[in-house]
Amino acid sequence: MCIRDRYRAQLPDLKKRYEAIIESFKPDKTIELKAATRYSSSPPWKNTFVNLQPERTSAMYMSERDRFTKDPLSRIQFQKEEKCKLDSINNGRLSHIKMSNSLLFQRIQESEQKSDQRTELFLKKKGLRQYNYEQRCHLRNDYA
Repeated sequence: MCIRDRYRAQLPDLKKRYEAIIESFKPDKTIELKAATRYSSSPPWKNTFVNLQPERTSAMYMSERDRFTKDPLSRIQFQKEEKCKLDSINNGRLSHIKMSNSLLFQRIQESEQKSDQRTELFLKKKGLRQYNYEQRCHLRNDYA
């Protein structure tokens, strides 16, 4: 008998031993497995978000509905709010600048009108003085 035939005869016995070793490492089927918990602890941990949640009056507060939303755009919602806030601030600045420019323009127009009125009054007074002077001189002289 050669070596190959001898090993062939021992092969069923080797398979049984091998399967017995594997079976020894398998868990019992009668054991009920518990649901996995955080860090394999038991009982399961409570909601830890409650420990870290900011107060309702705080600006960082988010409700449960907002925190666990499945909306893909919810992550950029605060960016939209920030943009709207900045736009409103910039619009306020622009309106303030426009208002101050209009007030300045009105002041300039009023000052120009006043200066025009002053020069007009000055010319009227000057003409009146000249007219009065000519009238006095004409009344004194008899050659007219």
